[in-house]
Amino acid sequence: MDRWTNVVVNVEGSQLVLTPSVTGLQTNLLHSGLRNVLALLDELGLQGWEVTAVREDEYWLKKPIPEGHSRAW
Repeated sequence: MDRWTNVVVNVEGSQLVLTPSVTGLQTNLLHSGLRNVLALLDELGLQGWEVTAVREDEYWLKKPIPEGHSRAW
C-alpha cells in the first residue's frame, strides 16, 4: 500500500503559507496573487506533488513517500 504525505497551501492575506513547510522552493511566498499561486502549484507539481482538493484560498496536495523514508521532502 502506498504511503502519502500531504501539504496545504493557504492564502493568508498577502502571502502564501505551506503547512508543513516545503524546502527548496523558488516561488516568492510573500505575494499571493493568482499568478504566484499558479507558479507555486506548478513548482510543487514538478517536485511530484498532486493537487487533491481546492477550497477558497486553500489547496491540498499529496506526494508518495519513497520506500524507506519517513518524509517525502
